[in-house]
Amino acid sequence: MIHMHGMLSSDTNTSAAGQTSFPLSQSRLDSFHGALSEAVSSTLEKFGIHPNDVKISITRASEDSKTPAPPNSTVRTAPPTPGTPSPSSDSTASSSAAAGPPDGGYDPFLQAAYDNPAQITSVQSSTKSTAGSATASTTTPADAQEAFDNAYWAQQPAAVQPLRDMQNQEQRTTLATQLASEGYSIDVPIMVWGWDPSLVTSMREADGYTWVPSALQNPIEAAPGFSGYGTVAAYNPNEPPAGSIAV
Repeated sequence: MIHMHGMLSSDTNTSAAGQTSFPLSQSRLDSFHGALSEAVSSTLEKFGIHPNDVKISITRASEDSKTPAPPNSTVRTAPPTPGTPSPSSDSTASSSAAAGPPDGGYDPFLQAAYDNPAQITSVQSSTKSTAGSATASTTTPADAQEAFDNAYWAQQPAAVQPLRDMQNQEQRTTLATQLASEGYSIDVPIMVWGWDPSLVTSMREADGYTWVPSALQNPIEAAPGFSGYGTVAAYNPNEPPAGSIAV
């Protein structure tokens, strides 16, 4: 339950105009205090603020200007005139004002935020970190794939590299066949069909291939992990044929 300290009493109340009102009983004051406390506590809990962390003081409007400020309270002062240096005491007061609720009033919601600056900073840092991680996770794989592809083609002989940029499938096939007949190792899916080197290599590694035949070589008869039968030869990952392509 929220702690509320006020000037409510069962004595005769006097309004700002000096008129005397009918005295209130203590039971009615207690009932009003309980209802008000429950209403404020419910409102604070909706905003994630624990009622026990808040203390509200109630005073008569006519006595606000007369009642001295409690210790450690925030005092708001007028800012110095532009161009005029402010004394050290004014600087201290201005610093306190910057950290306090607006207009010198008490706002339980804003007060909770002012009392927990570390929590706000933590949320902001977490949001920036999450956004940065999301950006890195969406850009890094594409950059890594492009870097792998560039390195793959850079390792190929100069006579083979033009296959990468050939858009005409017929011309690419003709050149690849010619190069294969000259003794160059031609990786058909990548160099003839135009598949991505990074993706093709990843799939081969996942399936257990350590080598694949180049163009004009005999195809693999059995996938890795399957034993041969009859005339079908088993795949031997440790004995790649001469001229084959290492994975």
